[in-house]
Amino acid sequence: MNIGYLNSNGVYAVAEQWFYETDGRKHGPVWGHVLKHLAMSGQLKESDMVWKDGLKEWVLAKQVRGLFGVDPESPRLAKASQSASPPIVTDQSILQPQSVPSYQPGFIYCRTCGGNMPQTAAFCIKCGTAVTPLRGTESKSRLTYVLLGLFLGWFGVHNFYAGFTTRAVVQLLITVLVGWTLVPLIPLSIWNLIEVCTVNRDSNGHVFA
Repeated sequence: MNIGYLNSNGVYAVAEQWFYETDGRKHGPVWGHVLKHLAMSGQLKESDMVWKDGLKEWVLAKQVRGLFGVDPESPRLAKASQSASPPIVTDQSILQPQSVPSYQPGFIYCRTCGGNMPQTAAFCIKCGTAVTPLRGTESKSRLTYVLLGLFLGWFGVHNFYAGFTTRAVVQLLITVLVGWTLVPLIPLSIWNLIEVCTVNRDSNGHVFA
């Protein structure tokens, strides 16, 4: 069973967002060209498993047509493909809707693109953004964040706790400089309420415990 995607030049290439598993750990989602780079660089092996939305189950990476071998964007290959009728994938049994596999513990959140990546990653495998070195892997307490936001939110203490320093400094300055007028405290209270209800990760991308 081969799984492929025809681009505008009639060349097989990987499409959409993919998940992959190496050494027993799942990664992703990543765009097709990133998966192709991992395969060409040897980081993804033919015996590794991959999955994308629409596949009924995880498949071997070597079953993805165009993933290994000559780069699908090679001019020579593209020229050859224009003179021949490209094969068409007809196996519809693998194209059933399927929910995205759940993420495993040990992953962090990329603040640039929103992708998930291992805590030990030096850069985001989805967008390539460098990952800020982590001082620790322990998640902060959401209960602590909420309580600090409710009782000391005017001073930005909850954001200092979560590592959002810039946001915290702004809240602290507003309270100290003009808080005595009581007028800014109303929007500040609304701001804090929104944060304690919606923020569920610290500045390093760790989900609150």
